Formats: sequence, C-alpha cells, structure tokens
Amino acid sequence: MLLIADFVRQGGDLLLVGPDGEQVLIQGYFELADPPALATAGGAELAPDLVASLAGPLAPGQYAQVEAAADVDPIGVASVVDGTATATRTDGTKVTLVD
Repeated sequence: MLLIADFVRQGGDLLLVGPDGEQVLIQGYFELADPPALATAGGAELAPDLVASLAGPLAPGQYAQVEAAADVDPIGVASVVDGTATATRTDGTKVTLVD
C-alpha cells in the first residue's frame, strides 16, 4: 500500500490512505527529529524528505509575504478582456479581470 497510498499530514502524524480506503496512521512521524525512511516488505524505500513532500505543506493555503502588497509591482496588466477572465492571487483568492 505504501507506494500507492495518499499521504496526509495530520499535525505531527502521518496518515496513509489506500485506494480502497484502508488507513494506516503513523503517530508522531513528523515530530521526530530524524524521521525514518518508510519501506515496503519488498525493500522499496521512501526517504523522509519525499514523505514530507507527498504529505503536503505544514500550513496548506497559507503563504509567506516578505513585503507589503502595496510595495510590490504587478506582474502584468489585462489590456483587453473578451468574455470573462480571472486571475488567482498567491493567497489563492480569485479576482475577475476587467479592461
């Protein structure tokens, strides 16, 4: 199941969810100073950094911003909009573009 599971970060725990809904909870995995590699019975290993990447970010949907938004130059300008167009900001919000 390890190689086909969805990895879910639940605080300090790691939840593995198989395609059939089977769940395996590894309590405290992300709280360890040196989390171990995860291995299958056949010898395949997933390194801790790969496990962390598969489990997603510590704070999903949250972004760090160094400068105030007012001080940042826009990355582009919509000069002509035909129909409806939207842009997604770095914080995940969507705005409707107008010309």
